[in-house]
Amino acid sequence: TRSSLDRRFLLVNPKFCEMVGYSRDELLTMTSSDLTHPDDLANGRDVRDELLAGKLDIYSGEKRYRCKGGSDLWVYGTITLVRDAAGRPQYFISMVEDISARKQIDEERSRLAAVAEGSNDAIYIRNPDGKVVFWNDAAARIYGFTREEMLGTDTSRTVPAGEQSERHGRWSRVLRGEMISNFETVRLRRDGSRFHVSISVSPVKDSGGKVIGITTISRDISEQKAAERTLREQEQHFRTVVNSGSAMIWTSGIDGGRNFFNDQWLRFTGRSMEQDAGDGWRAAVHPDDVDYFVRQYNAAFARREHFEADYRLRRADGVYRWIHAEVSPRFDSLGEFLGYIGFCVDVTEKKAAAEELERYRHDLEQLVEA
Repeated sequence: TRSSLDRRFLLVNPKFCEMVGYSRDELLTMTSSDLTHPDDLANGRDVRDELLAGKLDIYSGEKRYRCKGGSDLWVYGTITLVRDAAGRPQYFISMVEDISARKQIDEERSRLAAVAEGSNDAIYIRNPDGKVVFWNDAAARIYGFTREEMLGTDTSRTVPAGEQSERHGRWSRVLRGEMISNFETVRLRRDGSRFHVSISVSPVKDSGGKVIGITTISRDISEQKAAERTLREQEQHFRTVVNSGSAMIWTSGIDGGRNFFNDQWLRFTGRSMEQDAGDGWRAAVHPDDVDYFVRQYNAAFARREHFEADYRLRRADGVYRWIHAEVSPRFDSLGEFLGYIGFCVDVTEKKAAAEELERYRHDLEQLVEA
């Protein structure tokens, strides 16, 4: 979405309309505050004030929207302030993702965490000496160690070397009666692979208040972390688009199909995002160049390599223009392949000048030979 400095919507895409249940015309008469859950309004105002004051360049976080039907929608939003060349604030741009499904999963897991056996979370209990006295089926599944292997032993083999000192510090705090909730860290499976977990540790006390055991609930959040990595990539992608200048930019996913085109591309071709998604963009490529470009793309895609290519792309007025494309693979912070990003510029005049120079050289050679 794009909104004015007084939070009034200036531009919304169809997906956003679908998420909140309002039509485009309805939203253009509203402000972002009209949609925001009352409990989240103060934070939203603070964020925009900090962006306007230059204290933040970009902000990402969770919030709730109050949809047209009255239901609440959890979203993950990224907002940035666009300024002109003189640094004067112009408008806000926001990218919003529906995370309601993830929120529902988190709430359900919290309820199930109270049940030891049958829980989807690893639950284990240790005595004050640190020896395991209970290890549920989920712990065996997540960590790869059976109940028989863990009973009577400590859990140090599930902790990476770099985490051992912090682990001891938390253990001491819990022995003193403190409860530690939902801290995120990394653990080891039996096969040595690392994975992300959210852990809550609480003391078990007798009637006199003495700590007689330690209960740990360990939740595998690998998928959540993967989603967060994806969001970070989207934020980086967003910054790239905002700062792209005159270049036409597109991205593709791990299946090779294109899933995004920036405004410069859409204005140049006169086509919509929906028309060009997947392989639809090929319709705007000159028939003589389609197979050539697709072969180059597929070969580089298979090897995850950068490539460059020139081809003709139909402009909105029907004229084909020569385009120079530089296409590179995208990876997240862990090296996972995310797809490709392409940067395209119109080189028609440059191409024509080169061809004219070549014709001049040819004519000169003919004269010399004569």
